[in-house]
Amino acid sequence: MRSLILFLGSLTAVSAGASSWWGRRRVVAPTPAPEPAPTPAPGSAVVDSLNQHIAVGSSGFFTGGKGVLVHSFHDDAQTTLVVPVSYLTNDIIVPSAVQPISGGSVYCPNDGWSGYSDQPTCPTDSTTGESGPWNYAQVGVVVGTAMPAFFRDFDNIQEDSWSNSVFYPHFADSVTQRCLWVPSYTGWDCPGGWVTLNDGSWIADDTKLGAGNYFSGNAETDPVFQGGGSGCHMQSFDPMGIDQTDASDPNTNQNIVGDYACRCNDYFQDDWETWVGQWISSATPKSVASWQGWFAGGKAPSWAVNIAACWLNNPRDMMKLQNAIWNKRSDWSNQLVPKSSWDGSMVSQRVYWGWNEVPVNRTTMEDSTNWDAVFVKLPAAICGENGNDQVSCLSSGAQVTLETDLEAYVSAGRLLVGETKASSHPGSAVVFLREVRSSSGTWSREFYCEAWTGPSGKRQIASGNKLCYFDNVATIV
Repeated sequence: MRSLILFLGSLTAVSAGASSWWGRRRVVAPTPAPEPAPTPAPGSAVVDSLNQHIAVGSSGFFTGGKGVLVHSFHDDAQTTLVVPVSYLTNDIIVPSAVQPISGGSVYCPNDGWSGYSDQPTCPTDSTTGESGPWNYAQVGVVVGTAMPAFFRDFDNIQEDSWSNSVFYPHFADSVTQRCLWVPSYTGWDCPGGWVTLNDGSWIADDTKLGAGNYFSGNAETDPVFQGGGSGCHMQSFDPMGIDQTDASDPNTNQNIVGDYACRCNDYFQDDWETWVGQWISSATPKSVASWQGWFAGGKAPSWAVNIAACWLNNPRDMMKLQNAIWNKRSDWSNQLVPKSSWDGSMVSQRVYWGWNEVPVNRTTMEDSTNWDAVFVKLPAAICGENGNDQVSCLSSGAQVTLETDLEAYVSAGRLLVGETKASSHPGSAVVFLREVRSSSGTWSREFYCEAWTGPSGKRQIASGNKLCYFDNVATIV
């Protein structure tokens, strides 16, 4: 019988102890000790420090700053061992590089049809009239100084030989819909079940929790790592099973997926746009997902990339593939989910799934001593085509939502109040993040400070000398 999986490449070896922890509801196993993280910069230096972390280098791709991580706690189920974050540097040239959480689903707005399937109705926010998240500010935490706590040998992360973690070039459902390959059992541990290599059959088993319930790190390079978040995409409705897209070229005998673990094929490492082109020309759905007829039946919705997205073991290749997917967007996207109409304007390009996805250990991300600040990310080109976005360009309703989101961080103990707390962790330090498009059409990001008073008049983001912090509005008695 033909195997469900068409992946090329040899099976990956794992540690002899793999069977001792596989399949448990909570994995208790040693993980590599992170390198000691430097103390995050004091409040007055946060903006400069973060911009240095994302700066483009003068010696080629990914030779400047080593990047930052951003994460929002609004969309966090708080159960998995890893959480999805996004990795930012200005080597990434796409818009909307931070996943929008506030304001609705990223699948919205749409007209109820993806080109291949019905879509749920998108509710309208009565405060703003919006039915999607694209015109709202987003709130989260940013990690810059403490990056060594998340990645082993972080100082060498820009070296070609570095391969210690898991990186997806696109929104990828890494924590919720990925099946981790377990070589010692010749099958995949999926959320709610098991898939066998022998015949690709699905075996329901609620003790299996999938790739999100393993600790982070690339298990292919070091058996101490467990590969949390790495794996093959699964269809989460009947018929259940792996639906990771194959795309094999009969002339080269190369698939876009390189092995049973669904890591991207190294064959494309010198030209990731070829990977995108081969996905478009040769995409083949799994038997459980025969309804996925894109390219044979027209262009694809945004979430088709989730299903095709394989993982990479270094940020350099991730960013190059992320850029390639953006560069070829008009070749693959039907712009139906979410509904968009890209043209030469900056505003039109805002509605794009531009973020990458990196699974990291939950406990490390929840440790506030690793955070440099809380960030407020503005929608791309929220002030129009002038390239100088400011928080005042948000609608009045979106500013109410921003105030609500910041207060939620205060209530959860993730954001403190007052200038004296600006250098604490957690603390009151806040930075704004905006996206800027160059004359050549590439996007970049910059952290900055500005003053803002919430619509209620009770709280403010105070600004002075590159120091932003959350504070009460002074009351004159």
